[in-house]
Amino acid sequence: MIGAVRPTEGGRPGSTLHGMSKGQDGLDRLTQRWRQRHDARIAERDGRPRANPGREALARRHFPYRDQSPQEYADAHGDAMAGFTYDDESYTDAELDAWIVELGRILRERRDTADG
Repeated sequence: MIGAVRPTEGGRPGSTLHGMSKGQDGLDRLTQRWRQRHDARIAERDGRPRANPGREALARRHFPYRDQSPQEYADAHGDAMAGFTYDDESYTDAELDAWIVELGRILRERRDTADG
């Protein structure tokens, strides 16, 4: 393809993890940086934007907020949830919104305890 940039090693243009080492250490650093930025936004979220209808429909289908507590869900699935962002937005269904906010609080608390 004309004009395409071929990926190179060592953080040069075209490298996916610009300036990052390969492997789990690089992924861990990126994840930690993302979490810090996400948590800073959550701390200032009094005015969370409203989730669009598609995202709300996905949350309704995915989360068993009527049948399971946030604690139970976190116990069963929390280890697989490295980046939880559903609590970035608010939902028209107050029960769903409260459930998601509580799940996010539980996941951050667990992560902070494990990291600390």
